[in-house]
Amino acid sequence: MFEKAGIVALQMPKLDVMELWNGRRGLACVFRYQASRDRAGHNAKITWRSTWPLELEPRVCKAWAAVAVKRDKREGEFDVVKDPEILNFGEDEIRSHGDAIHHLQLVSEVMRPVSLWQISRGF
Repeated sequence: MFEKAGIVALQMPKLDVMELWNGRRGLACVFRYQASRDRAGHNAKITWRSTWPLELEPRVCKAWAAVAVKRDKREGEFDVVKDPEILNFGEDEIRSHGDAIHHLQLVSEVMRPVSLWQISRGF
């Protein structure tokens, strides 16, 4: 799925951020692509933040590196970040997809704050 998303993202020349996420009781993950913020400094990157470890396959990294090169016109400058901070969260901290959204620290807003609050409180 991550490789296919990268292939599709090649057709999105202005893509700055793409987040593919999932969450439910005890589980949460996000695969995030972020384009470089400037031409001179920061590299594009993909981040894996999850309650379980994952080794991204080379073909996934290759697909997203192609997106970064096409968008930023820079060769081979791509970072992969594995964020271990959330690995220890379990059913006590992640009771719903609303809690998952909070712990994943998503860059883009996926729902209105009041809806997120209602889900997290069980309304």
